[in-house]
Amino acid sequence: MPSVAAVGPLRGPPLNRTVGRLAPDWGPVSETLIAAVIGALATVAAATIGIRIGQRSDGSAREPISGERPRSIRITNPPDGAVVPRGRVEFGGTFSSQPSEGTMYLVTSALSGRSYWPQVGQPIEFSEADRTWRGSAWIEEDCRVLVVTVGSGGFALFGYYQRVGEARNEYMAIQQLPADVVEHHRIGVRAGKS
Repeated sequence: MPSVAAVGPLRGPPLNRTVGRLAPDWGPVSETLIAAVIGALATVAAATIGIRIGQRSDGSAREPISGERPRSIRITNPPDGAVVPRGRVEFGGTFSSQPSEGTMYLVTSALSGRSYWPQVGQPIEFSEADRTWRGSAWIEEDCRVLVVTVGSGGFALFGYYQRVGEARNEYMAIQQLPADVVEHHRIGVRAGKS
């Protein structure tokens, strides 16, 4: 049996003397570069986690959470499941507490719930005496109609959506609504003839 001296010294990973611990020998790659790459990956991971926390997994308008003051905004006309003409359709409903000026919108949604068209440029009119509201939405196909209120993020997105839509004369679908868009009620409508 050969002795240890005949085989040679036992070899392991080289000692990284700058940090005083064992580390693999990565040749000319500097520790500063490694630290920068690890830092960049950690930053990307933290940003992704932060974005995910602020988003809903399905991209839809969220329901009011407990502790929020319920507004009880409902769509009453047309009724759920109604056949409506294609084009501009009048909607109406009731409210228990009137939302702040410019924070309530109608939003049409594909039946799949993955595409949204805020009905911007169509002001909602309120009757405080009757506790009713009126607005309109453009209906081209069978869809859902949501009545929502928006916070600052939703307000900024809907304003941008309106400016771009007017400039291009085309309103593209939004794939995900901001976290501060709160859905109060929805109905389904079927598009009839124009």
